[in-house]
Amino acid sequence: MIEKKEFESKFKYLESALTSLKSSIILDRKNENQEIKSMLRDSCIQRFEYSYELSWKFMKYILEKYDTEIETRSPKQALKTAFKNWYIDNLDLWFNISEYRNKTSHEYEENIADELYLHIPHFFEEMQRFYEFIKIKYNEWYFRENN
Repeated sequence: MIEKKEFESKFKYLESALTSLKSSIILDRKNENQEIKSMLRDSCIQRFEYSYELSWKFMKYILEKYDTEIETRSPKQALKTAFKNWYIDNLDLWFNISEYRNKTSHEYEENIADELYLHIPHFFEEMQRFYEFIKIKYNEWYFRENN
């Protein structure tokens, strides 16, 4: 069972990351200056990276806390298990998100960055859907109160 305070703290980090990513997406779309756009692109990519990390790690956290039989050692395991348990509904898209995250963190190339940057709004929407799903489910879950 999950401790309420711990859950709320982790959930708040996820919310904050997604809010930050959304701000980057909006700021960039409004700016015309190419130099600033380039910096905003990089900022948006970094915010995408940590939003994804917090998303899959939150999935892992929930799955392991609610079902002690589940072991999710990797992002792909967590995504597959989250899909099987109806936390997410588009496994292929989450795998695509994960793939881009790996590409940008292991081999930074301009063409990959540009390509990812075009997909970030769509990826953000998917991560936001997961967040909203958890927000709805929150009221249905049982928590252990902290002492």
